[in-house]
Amino acid sequence: MKVKKFGEIYEAIQVSGNTQTTNNVQSDSPVSEKAIMFTDVVGSSAKWAEDPETMKEQLDKHFNTINNIAKKWSGFVVKTIGDAFMIYFKESDKTLFNAVNCAIEVLNTEQLPLRIGICSGDMEEKTYILQDANLKDYFGNAVNTASRMESKVAEPGGIAFTYTNNISKTESTSIVNLIEKYKPIATKYSNDCNSDKEMQGKRSGRLLTDIHLAACKSVQELKGVKELTAFSFKVKQ
Repeated sequence: MKVKKFGEIYEAIQVSGNTQTTNNVQSDSPVSEKAIMFTDVVGSSAKWAEDPETMKEQLDKHFNTINNIAKKWSGFVVKTIGDAFMIYFKESDKTLFNAVNCAIEVLNTEQLPLRIGICSGDMEEKTYILQDANLKDYFGNAVNTASRMESKVAEPGGIAFTYTNNISKTESTSIVNLIEKYKPIATKYSNDCNSDKEMQGKRSGRLLTDIHLAACKSVQELKGVKELTAFSFKVKQ
């Protein structure tokens, strides 16, 4: 069973004109934000070919797992394509923290091997009538970027996330406290890595911007999104 993944679907979407391109952290003033998460089962095509009945049973459990955990962290499933999920997290001053928490819990609960990508920031919401139901969908730079985090940055058993708008120091510190045991790294995606070389290395501090910057890569690898810093770590080996 060959299923087109979200990462492939969003390759051709035009990126919106969001002016924020770097991962700066604001003051302790609360910052209201939205977030999108994409999940994908690693090697699912081979699993469907080898044992479709088992895969069908596992996918039913997989849907229930993601749906229940997303609700716990103020999210809901927007749509699925095969075994890939798109999840929206409601606007608040800790939305990115909720999404990362959700992703960690999903990976720790789910037996299927997953990659997960997350991005918070501005996005457009539209409602469509499909199958006699009002269904919401989301578009824009943050959505495209979340898709790239899953398809281009996250490793199997891992999470990659970023943000296209500023977040507060309070939320940034909360996320660092949450993920530090997984030894996260930061990767800069830039149009000019030569000017960013001096930024690489270990840092001290309790903000996302203090996480070890492991590498700088061409932003062209992400196919269409703007310059950013991605934070990634593995929950399962």
